[in-house]
Amino acid sequence: GCIMRAGGWILCGVIAVTCSFDAWLPKQREAQALVLPQRRQLRTARFASGEGSLEPRALILDCDGVIADSEHLHREAYNEVFAEFGLDTSWSKEYYDELQNKIGGGKPKMRYHFGIHGWPASSLGPAPKEEADQDKLIDALQDRKTEIYRKYVADGRSSARPGIVELIDTSLDRPDLKTAICSAGTREAAQQVLMAILGEERLDRFDLILLGDDVSRKKPDPLIYRLASERLGVALSNCAVVEDSKIGLEAALAAGMKCYITYTDSTEGQDFGGAVQVVADATKLDLINI
Repeated sequence: GCIMRAGGWILCGVIAVTCSFDAWLPKQREAQALVLPQRRQLRTARFASGEGSLEPRALILDCDGVIADSEHLHREAYNEVFAEFGLDTSWSKEYYDELQNKIGGGKPKMRYHFGIHGWPASSLGPAPKEEADQDKLIDALQDRKTEIYRKYVADGRSSARPGIVELIDTSLDRPDLKTAICSAGTREAAQQVLMAILGEERLDRFDLILLGDDVSRKKPDPLIYRLASERLGVALSNCAVVEDSKIGLEAALAAGMKCYITYTDSTEGQDFGGAVQVVADATKLDLINI
């Protein structure tokens, strides 16, 4: 079932990230009970005064490539774990760009790669033939990759993309707008980078955070965005998404949402047909009408 904390995030038993953040922030609850309801009252007052749309609206952000300049760290972490497990596999920048622009989520990327190039032998044993053994290898690789990636982030190797923190602060201060983060990243990895980039106080002001662990299908499937619309209580057509890749754009459009693109070096050449705006970074976004 779902619980909505007064003025805070939407908490769902299946949404592990929100539960985890609450575990980090037990002392915040009393303060939020006083502060965040005021934000809700301001939103109600604005609608009642006739300013702007009478329907609630939402801004939804991807994480890697939109909030954090971190895609290169994922590739380096995969290559490190491949070497650690004795795999004769290394992903070049060009190949990883191809993967991330085609397949959402780390485990699906590995499944896709091994499905084409063959399942490898590793320190865990010979090349797995049964699906259950393939699952064990993928899970072990992904778990260790997440640990490596989190260390990279803890060492200060991730950074915010240009203009994104300012955009987020402006959006959080808008009483007419709900805010969310929807990422295909694993809970542990995404939490680490979001905390490093945005900080505890800013993160706690978001209405919703959904991560790859919270959905059964990854982008370009629209599931995560449809779920966000449902949890936020905002119509699909009133949600605006900021993405950095074609698969993210496809997921947003398939969900019936508007999508803005802030492309990266890896995604710059993609076909972003259907996007409302395509720009290099958040400093150039025009979201005033969402």
